[in-house]
Amino acid sequence: MAYSDKVLDHYERPRNVGTFDTKDTQVGTGMVGAPACGDVMRLQIKVSDEGVIEDAKFKTYGCLGSNTPIATPNAYREIASLKAGDTIWAWNGTNIVATKIQEVIRKQVHWRKMVRIQFDQERAILCTNDHIWWAADNRPLLTEELTENIELLAMTERELRSLNNVGKRQWLKDANSIALKERNKSIDHSKLSQNQKGYQHGADFRAKISKASKKMWQDDEYAMRCLMTIHAAADHRPTGLEREFINLFKNENIDARYVGNGSFWVNTPDCKKLNPDFKVNGQRKLIEVYTSDMPEFMQNRTTTGWMIDRKQDLAAAGFDVMFIDIKEINQCLTNVQRFIHNGIAINSIRRIADKRGLRGLEQDGDQIAVYDLRLEEGAHCFFVQRAMSHNCGSAIASSSLLTEWVKGKTLEQALEIKNSEIAEELALPPVKIHCSVLAEDAIKAAIKDYTAKQKPNPKAD
Repeated sequence: MAYSDKVLDHYERPRNVGTFDTKDTQVGTGMVGAPACGDVMRLQIKVSDEGVIEDAKFKTYGCLGSNTPIATPNAYREIASLKAGDTIWAWNGTNIVATKIQEVIRKQVHWRKMVRIQFDQERAILCTNDHIWWAADNRPLLTEELTENIELLAMTERELRSLNNVGKRQWLKDANSIALKERNKSIDHSKLSQNQKGYQHGADFRAKISKASKKMWQDDEYAMRCLMTIHAAADHRPTGLEREFINLFKNENIDARYVGNGSFWVNTPDCKKLNPDFKVNGQRKLIEVYTSDMPEFMQNRTTTGWMIDRKQDLAAAGFDVMFIDIKEINQCLTNVQRFIHNGIAINSIRRIADKRGLRGLEQDGDQIAVYDLRLEEGAHCFFVQRAMSHNCGSAIASSSLLTEWVKGKTLEQALEIKNSEIAEELALPPVKIHCSVLAEDAIKAAIKDYTAKQKPNPKAD
């Protein structure tokens, strides 16, 4: 995909970049995002007493410290070491894809704009206070808006290992297999204590068995019922409904496996044994599929009562769960991917108060070198470690053009600007039409914010 000359002009020389005071009653602010792909747009207008837009600004977003690790097919690489043409992992709105870098952007900022973010069990990240991240609840957030314990959309650890073939190299498997066979040859298994007739576990081992489990399995009826349940589940699963989701998840590379055949069970604190339909790999997340058309004599699923009970049981065992009706199978992928990828938490976030906190970054006096990436094709959410980060040339170009167009217009005239006009002016390719839609949404949001500020505030009376 090639950007048009107008897109490149507005991207490389953006007009009206900046911000107004959001508390100013003459200013309207609109910040909108496209959840599927990660585009973000923030537009501000300044309106005169006559109701005419006299000025407009838009926000370009921040950058990352030079030593920030970026997920690539060749393990993590520091962003400063990347160059145009290199391949990294990116998000195209549906899947993780290998995407080439079109441009590495380098600029300098004052060190006081830097913020330190510590992700859950990950290396700390240094970025500017206006860098954009995608929250797990599907909204764009500036770094300065982040707080501890907020979860961000992210690539799962298993996906990263699988994509980079970590632990799957055949030569290593073969070498380990040979080593294990040779070791087993040197051991006389007949002399091992556990292979001796009459062997019993020691008292220490037996003491580890929970009293509840021991009591249950001493009940012959309970043991027989559990075994029959497991065998019955394996004999009659997957159902036709489950097969549809198995095929969907396989075709779309969803990082979850089918376990409804009794291959995975959840034991709840009140001794229930639950067999979910799908388990997200490497996470305590489950996916249950169902039909709301099930006959009522079997189970009434037209209400959410059964769903709430099931969710509470699974939550008590430490599992999160997502429910999908078969009627939603053609529209569920975005929500499924979001559910799977909302797993990286922020442990701490703080502004840099001392330059010593910036060790390892490129510095020139009080100026810090920071980087961002412009990517080819439609994907523009790349992965900082495993967390989704953002950049998009078409969104910047659409914002820049819109700020030029709205100046001098009344609010009513500005509301008449259509995304099709922006797309035509910039000659946006089909995969980038949503950027023009964002621009139309942004001006509407800014006008809505301005209009709300003009209403009397009852608390002020």
